[in-house]
Amino acid sequence: MAEGAGRPRLLQISFTSLTDYLFLLKACAVALRPLGSRALLYLAAAVSDFYVPPENMPEHKIHSDAGPLQLRLHLVPKMLKPLICCWNPTAYVVSFKLETDENILLDKARRALATYKHKASLVIGNELHSRKHRVVFVTSDDHEVINLTPEQMAAGVEIEQIIVEKLVKRHTEHVRNSPTRSSISEVSMTGGSVSNSSSLP
Repeated sequence: MAEGAGRPRLLQISFTSLTDYLFLLKACAVALRPLGSRALLYLAAAVSDFYVPPENMPEHKIHSDAGPLQLRLHLVPKMLKPLICCWNPTAYVVSFKLETDENILLDKARRALATYKHKASLVIGNELHSRKHRVVFVTSDDHEVINLTPEQMAAGVEIEQIIVEKLVKRHTEHVRNSPTRSSISEVSMTGGSVSNSSSLP
């Protein structure tokens, strides 16, 4: 936990279920709305595309004598649209697009941006087998491929470090060009926690 002026500046909130994640995503986005363009939402949690709604969950053990099991999975609700349109329209939003086919990665990332029509958005695209050393930053205007060099990999540099460094520069530029200014706050939602760091006292 980071410390600033003698007080904690990093808040980590654990979550385990899809319901937890979606609820906390909305709560964090709404809480950061007063910060305007200085709010950055880094949506790195690997959320499944499909799920079983709680009301369809069996109450007791599923017995094998009932025969082969058939599952009907539902699509996970798309939360980027309400996040951008309603919960926090001025935040800088970073989302991820993971694919197993590199040939469709850039197109899928661009289609996601076109769907939500949010200028202050960035999609980080990665391919399953190369995700630890290669990603692509995609915006509505351009894209930037980021590769770790052999020297960086030999030195143990992780690509997340490069991602964060580049995001800091992009977000700083976004804030500089935005009309609203207030204390910087960031929320990072990763696989098991939500992290919030703020320069507010």
